[in-house]
Amino acid sequence: MNTVALSPYHLTTREAPAMAALLLAGRVCTVLPVPLRGESIESVREALNHSPRYRRLLANWLALAPLFEAGIITTLAGADDPIAQVRASADRIGSEEPWDPIRVFARRELFGDADQYLDAFSADLLKGGPDPGIALPVCAGLDAFAVDHGFPVVRAGHAAMVTGRQAGQQPGSVGSLAQQAEARLGEQLFSVGIPILKQAGARAIAAARTALRPQLSELRDAVELGSTSPSAAAATAIRRAGTAYAAAFKRTFDGRLNRDDEGGRRLLAAFVSLTARRLSPDAALISSVAAFHRASGAGPAATAVPAVAARAPSGRNAGGSLITLTVSVLDVEPL
Repeated sequence: MNTVALSPYHLTTREAPAMAALLLAGRVCTVLPVPLRGESIESVREALNHSPRYRRLLANWLALAPLFEAGIITTLAGADDPIAQVRASADRIGSEEPWDPIRVFARRELFGDADQYLDAFSADLLKGGPDPGIALPVCAGLDAFAVDHGFPVVRAGHAAMVTGRQAGQQPGSVGSLAQQAEARLGEQLFSVGIPILKQAGARAIAAARTALRPQLSELRDAVELGSTSPSAAAATAIRRAGTAYAAAFKRTFDGRLNRDDEGGRRLLAAFVSLTARRLSPDAALISSVAAFHRASGAGPAATAVPAVAARAPSGRNAGGSLITLTVSVLDVEPL
């Protein structure tokens, strides 16, 4: 868990998956809508002039600036940027047979048009992701990027989705059905319950990371071990690290919660389960096809999962696995 991938939709809403990732992970890698012409000051300035939505999105993320500046949030792993994988995923949805049911959502041309892409992606992030033609390639592309670089992807669990704001998913929606289908893929590696800050400003998050550095380091190493080499010893290490972290969290925030932090944002905590699963690299696409199978009245989403998975083509990540860390808010007092 030294580096995790996080959907930009979660980063925009800043609910449980984002707050857990920003506190617990050493570094958070995401996809940002940047001008396809490049990231020079001139390109960004031109993009701001062409897209008021892009301007609004950057204003929304301004509160996270200290975390970007500290390198806690990044769009790079080495010299690679996940946007290339996002474009490749859009092409796959539009051309590969197993994804025929969701091809209607393919918008391959969108990711090649500089102005349209930036405006549409920014608008979708601001709305929470109601356009699957954008949100699905972004999710699948980020998954592929994470598999390539060997780090896990943070997901939202059912409890964390109860407000329906994450990626535009309402309870009972296709998005929720896709979650149910994905939960039936692969194998569970471990699950641990821990407290997190569910609401806090960027500087408060950075301060918490500093105060909890020894415990976070132990927890990250244990989660990394449990994700790559699951065993009884790894599970024991995760439980031990989770207990030590939870105790340190209580010492650090006892008496400080439900007050405004230095940025005027109310400091709130939550208790979450962090569940690791090993899945197919195409889990997002497989579960989406299964969800639309269910939404069309063809039967439960779960019944479509094995058939869709069997037809999934062997791609560049065929030999790898996707590790997901699902964050679900529990109805338990955090302290």
